[in-house]
Amino acid sequence: MKYNRSFGLPTLFLCVATLAASLLSRPGEAASNLDVAAYCNLTIASMEQQIQALQKRITLVRSYSNDSGALAKKEAEARQAQDEALIALYGSYGTTDVEYSLFMGEQGPAVRAYLSEQVEIAAKIDTLKAQIEALMGQYETLKGGTAVPPPPAL
Repeated sequence: MKYNRSFGLPTLFLCVATLAASLLSRPGEAASNLDVAAYCNLTIASMEQQIQALQKRITLVRSYSNDSGALAKKEAEARQAQDEALIALYGSYGTTDVEYSLFMGEQGPAVRAYLSEQVEIAAKIDTLKAQIEALMGQYETLKGGTAVPPPPAL
């Protein structure tokens, strides 16, 4: 299986959030200033950013399919912009990427309970996750690789 590093921060953090949180969090200590509702809203916003970034990368691959050097440069620029946008998004919620990742480890049961009560939010996250998986598959197919496994569910 080929590993593709070109997905940037959102995929990285969504893929390792639960594992990192489980290993690094300490019960009884707040991982961030987030509450459960804000965490879910931030998850939705970051997933929406990831969808936009993947759509842009798909367009880049199609546009620069005959020029691998230009494609690599454009993708690096797109990754940088995506990473900066994600950092700004976390900041707008008064948190960081690390705190966001750790939150689920400490608050996982509360997040799952919240989502079981807020079915519209849970459905939105599920829909966005399906869109990301489809776009990741499309991107990997265009790049000639294999799709990276989907991130763990909330």
